Amino acid sequence: MKISQRITLLVVFLVIGMIVNTFTGLSQLKKVGNEFRQVAEGDMAITEIVTAVAQHQLEKAILFERLQRVAEEIAFETITPARKLHLFDHIEVTKRGFDYLSQKVGRLIIEGRNLISDLLQKDFPERKQSELLKVQQNLEAIEKAHISYDKSVAEMIERVKSEKLQISFEDLSTLRRDELRLSKAIKELLTQVQGFTRNSVSKAKEAENVAAEILIYTLMFTIMIGAIVAGYLIVSISRPLKRLVNAANAIGSGQLDIKVATSGNVEIDEVSTAFNTMTEQLSAAQTELEKKNQALASNLKLVEEQKHDLEKVNRELDNFVGTVSHDIRSPLTGISGYATILDNQYHDSFDKRGQRCLTGIKNGIERMNNMIIDLLELTKISRVRNPYEETDMDNLIDSIIARLEYRIAEKNVEVNIQDSMPTVFCDRIKIGEVFHNLISNALKFSSKVDRPPVIDIGFHENKEDYEFWVKDNGIGIAPEDQDKVFGIFKRLESAKEYEGTGAGLSIVKGIIEEHKGRIWINSELEKYTAFHFTVSKHLVNESR
Repeated sequence: MKISQRITLLVVFLVIGMIVNTFTGLSQLKKVGNEFRQVAEGDMAITEIVTAVAQHQLEKAILFERLQRVAEEIAFETITPARKLHLFDHIEVTKRGFDYLSQKVGRLIIEGRNLISDLLQKDFPERKQSELLKVQQNLEAIEKAHISYDKSVAEMIERVKSEKLQISFEDLSTLRRDELRLSKAIKELLTQVQGFTRNSVSKAKEAENVAAEILIYTLMFTIMIGAIVAGYLIVSISRPLKRLVNAANAIGSGQLDIKVATSGNVEIDEVSTAFNTMTEQLSAAQTELEKKNQALASNLKLVEEQKHDLEKVNRELDNFVGTVSHDIRSPLTGISGYATILDNQYHDSFDKRGQRCLTGIKNGIERMNNMIIDLLELTKISRVRNPYEETDMDNLIDSIIARLEYRIAEKNVEVNIQDSMPTVFCDRIKIGEVFHNLISNALKFSSKVDRPPVIDIGFHENKEDYEFWVKDNGIGIAPEDQDKVFGIFKRLESAKEYEGTGAGLSIVKGIIEEHKGRIWINSELEKYTAFHFTVSKHLVNESR
């Protein structure tokens, strides 16, 4: 049987157990409710009726005492006619009250008898039927005593009203006897009703206790069976899983030829089969990996040899570039020397055209020399890897401004630097060259406009990188020329009158790309130029 089926059976069993437990408890609670309903519907109603009869009988006894006192007063001969008339009126009022109470008691007795008759028609236990019959008999006895008592009192009132005032002690004794018999019957009935009311409450409590015990026992039984079944499931699952864990540990230690036996559990067997398939694939993959490792080792050896060859080529390239630059600069130095001699000794001998040619030779020599220096710097930038470090950009920019302090003061340039520049992980030396180049360009192209030159330096932090910018209010760059300025030795026609070879921005672009960033221009002719560049937040120290 599948594990999922076993778990389903366990859940079904627990649900059925809870349902049975719930229905058992509800049935017992229903019995308790029936008992309480019997008390509410029958016992309490009868108790109220008997209590009301007793209360009204007490009121009648009080009225009888008042009648007796009036009769005694009328018996005196010295009573005045007015007083006698008043006493007769009082007797009439008292009689009406007595008659009202008698009628009310009669109706209550009839109501009680009807109630008991209705209750006797219901399917009550034999004990309850017997109690109700006794109450019915007592009500009948009370009814007879009530009729006899009321009859005696009515006769006494008539005798008093007819001025037959002689009331014997025997008559009073008869009335007292009837009153005591009626009071006793009412008291016995009230005691009896209270007794079987208590019995009903006691029965309900017993049913409640039985219901509680049944609920507890059924719940304990359900929990016990559920625990047994759950324990069986745990054992049937944990053992094969333990074998799988041991097999996994063995594979972790390198034993790829291990196999897991089946256990009889469908799901576990499926996992075991997949596990065995995995070990076979791992074994094949390990064999393949060993072959690839051997090939990789051979390739690494070849790469190492190529690295040494490349280092040798770089050294030879450095020597070659140094030699070529020296060989190129040597004749330039000679030409520069001759041009200087001609300018110093024979300047006045040349006409204006000759002087312009001489000046052009000197400028060409200087530009050629600067191009050689920039070319050497460009080759150095592309090959040199300085260590990356946490760089405080505030300190770095301040150091660049200090290097350019003379030019800034000379051109009377206002430099605005945004507060709280970030700390960036980068090649501090190369990023310093980026700022030096861009600020130098800003100084160059903002100093020859007819407005006070201003340079703004700021940054913005993005999710993946830091974005910096250097903005001037100089001559600007046309949109179609903005991509051209990053070419090697590329100078725009609009910038021919400014010094420089045009290699600086190409160097800057290489440094920014090395930092996994990009550089672009935002400019408007004759208004401003802003160079924006980014530095990635995810750089690693590639110099190691």
